[in-house]
Amino acid sequence: MACPLQPFGGKLPPVPRAGFATGDEAEGGRAPARYVHKIGTSSKARAWSGLSVEGEDFERRRRRDEVVSVVVASLNRCARQKQAKALATCGRYFDVWVHQNGDRKPVPCVCDSMFCPDCANRRSRPLIKRLKGLVNRKDRSYWFLTLTVPNVEDLPHSAISEISEQFAELCNSWVFKEVEDENRQPFRIYGGVRSIECVYEVDSKTWHPHIHVLFEAPKRLPRWWLVLLKQAWVEITGDGRYLHLKRAYSVTKRGKKWYNRLNEKALREVCKYVTKCAEFAAEPLLVDEFLNAFRNVRRIQCFGSFYGVQAKEFEREPGDECQSDPEVRMRLCDEGYRRIGLRAALSETQMCADGSRQFSFAFHHKIDEYLASSDPLWELTTAPVVSAEQKRIEFAGAMPEKSVRQSSLFEEAA
Repeated sequence: MACPLQPFGGKLPPVPRAGFATGDEAEGGRAPARYVHKIGTSSKARAWSGLSVEGEDFERRRRRDEVVSVVVASLNRCARQKQAKALATCGRYFDVWVHQNGDRKPVPCVCDSMFCPDCANRRSRPLIKRLKGLVNRKDRSYWFLTLTVPNVEDLPHSAISEISEQFAELCNSWVFKEVEDENRQPFRIYGGVRSIECVYEVDSKTWHPHIHVLFEAPKRLPRWWLVLLKQAWVEITGDGRYLHLKRAYSVTKRGKKWYNRLNEKALREVCKYVTKCAEFAAEPLLVDEFLNAFRNVRRIQCFGSFYGVQAKEFEREPGDECQSDPEVRMRLCDEGYRRIGLRAALSETQMCADGSRQFSFAFHHKIDEYLASSDPLWELTTAPVVSAEQKRIEFAGAMPEKSVRQSSLFEEAA
């Protein structure tokens, strides 16, 4: 009986057809042609069960997780173990907050790292929500402006601070203040929001710091204003000659551009904390240089009519304390919650239908045991009673019908 297994290297080519090998063309016809399958040369077919949008989101998250894992390895190599641990475990542990009425809430522990996409979205979401209530005003136009400076080989902290101070000087200059147009009508930039970014160019091995600005202007933006803007930026920086200005717009469901109407996607282009680090994520020295340059730097700043929209940023070094969001902690404290010394892992929580999380039944028993064995979170304190002496009120007579300061209330009726 013949062996059912095919011998190694004995797979014959398919039936010859027009334009295909006949079987005796290997080595100039001296040997029969064989079908050879090599790993890595054949295309890998992938199947996705679901919507195309879900597949794109899944692929995007996969690439993002790969970049984050590379950054974690680079942080460990440049002696930033605390930041690496905080970035690797961001959102995987939850602090336990307990209310007086027995309600319990899991609050995720965040890292606030510049390389964390989840923390970047969390920080930009409230700013975008506030700006949506200020834009899309009548007789106003909105523009995206990019201000650049020449590339630098090294990225010190002074380079980022300098470009931030240069933009502040530009905002305080006469270009952004009230000027007169060709018809001697007043013209000014009402306000906007700016963000500082820096990318690494692999070909030239240089850093490219630049500023993105979304500003609000009158309905008609004259061309001569752009000429004055270029001149003012060159005078401030000395060598920043490249500017890019385009109209801000949103795209409808049918793909039509809707000018002067900004949606959340259009605002996200400027109001984002995302760091483009794929080009230098594998270089520990570049990662350390980037973190030192942006230390204690406010990457997003509002000015003009948008000033005060952004919430106050809490200054803390990422990785020093892997705790919940400071704004969330303040809000929960105002609502009467207190944090206890327990921390739940991601496996000890359950996903709800609305996307939020709650503790599992087993972890609720652990919370009960902790509260029973520890001191109470709240206590009754006595407050001194402030008593004031009662003052005697004397009757000074009836109010006159008409006075000098106030006419009679019944004068018109009479």
